[in-house]
Amino acid sequence: MLTIYRIGAYRERTENGATADLDGPCVVFQPAGAAHEDMIGVRGLEKLAITFDTNWLGRDACHTMPRQTCWRSGAPLMNEARALARLWADEDADERQLRCATSRLLQRLGLSPQSSRPPWAQDVERLLSEANSTAAVAERLVRRPAWLTHAYRAWRGEGIAEAIRRRRLEHAVQRLRGTARPLAEIAAECGFCDQSHLNRVCKAMLGRTPLDVRREAALLAPYA
Repeated sequence: MLTIYRIGAYRERTENGATADLDGPCVVFQPAGAAHEDMIGVRGLEKLAITFDTNWLGRDACHTMPRQTCWRSGAPLMNEARALARLWADEDADERQLRCATSRLLQRLGLSPQSSRPPWAQDVERLLSEANSTAAVAERLVRRPAWLTHAYRAWRGEGIAEAIRRRRLEHAVQRLRGTARPLAEIAAECGFCDQSHLNRVCKAMLGRTPLDVRREAALLAPYA
């Protein structure tokens, strides 16, 4: 199973006891038969999980994919993962193209080392819910905006402005599923310019509209 992160946070635990706190763009791979457990954080979780038969990829691809559960992040890998997620969501996608893109990502996943957490990362993550721009985060940390933008994107695979929008969307999704308040009110409360802004960000990150997310509340209620 190949999992591509969208929003939220969770702790991934494998059958051998290894754990990782995943809060931001990442890719997780579990080989066939590998047991795992996801402990979802307070901001919820949404991810795209692709389950496939290794024979579908072909013999050569099977030799290059990871042999055990692994998780990775970082700019080059996440750019490719997001492209693959869009391809998998496209009903008209060519199967050969899907197979090649999936195989390529798995190969990169197996060859990519896990990026270490920078010493300033915790401070940036804390400020995502408070600041409204990259410049504001950089000012609070007494860093140059250009340097911080480059360093954060290299580590996370997304820009700080994207991370701020992601965090705002997480708060909006909680309210959409937990209240009946008007969309315009939720948008303003969560830091979006207006309801249209919320619609665009939600569609871009989740592939669905805020109304679609609200309708899903009834399906999720038994698991709350």
